[in-house]
Amino acid sequence: EILKEEINSIWIGKVRKLTLRDCAVNILPKLRIHEENEMEWLVLHVPTGDNIIEIIKKEINNIWIGKVKNLELKDYAVRILPKLRIHEENEMEELWLHALGADNITEILKEEINTIWIGKVRKLTLRDYAAEVLPKLGIHEENVMEELSLSADDTKHLAKILKEEINSIWIGKVRKLTLRDYAVNILPKLRIHEENEMEEL
Repeated sequence: EILKEEINSIWIGKVRKLTLRDCAVNILPKLRIHEENEMEWLVLHVPTGDNIIEIIKKEINNIWIGKVKNLELKDYAVRILPKLRIHEENEMEELWLHALGADNITEILKEEINTIWIGKVRKLTLRDYAAEVLPKLGIHEENVMEELSLSADDTKHLAKILKEEINSIWIGKVRKLTLRDYAVNILPKLRIHEENEMEEL
C-alpha cells in the first residue's frame, strides 16, 4: 500500500539516522525530509536486485536527501546513488560503497564521467566492484580527502576502470591513499592535485 503513495507525500521532518533494507528501500522517494535536515547516517542495503525494481525507475537526481554526513550503500543499493539528490553545499564525512556483483553497478557505468555529484567528502571507501564507480563521481574541486580507500580482491572488479586513460580520474587532494589487493593497479589512472601533500600511501 505504501508504494502507491505520491512522491514526497510521507512527512518525516528532520531525521538523524535513516536505515532501509531490502524492499523497504523503495519507500525512500515517498518520504519528505525537511529541507534544512542534516542526516548523520543514511544506510541502504539491498542484497537482491528484485527488491529495488520501483526505485530504479526514478529519474537521475530525483530523490532528495539533502545534507548527509555518512552515506552507506551496499550491494544493489549502490545502483541508487545516481538517483539521490544531495545538497550542493554538503560536506560528507564518509561515502561507503560495497558492490559484490557486477550487476550492482550496471546502471552507474552508463553515466558520464564526473556526473554523480557527491561534493566534499572526507573519506571515500569503495569495495570490490564499487571501485569502478570512482570515475563517475563528481568531487568538489576544493575538496581535501582525509582518506581514499579502494579494495578489489579480483581483477574482474576493475575491468572498466583499468581501461581509463592515465591521470584521467580526478581525486584532488588526499592525505591518505589506501589501495588493497588488485586496486593498486588503479594508481596510474588517478589525477592528484599538483599541490597535494600526502601523509600515507
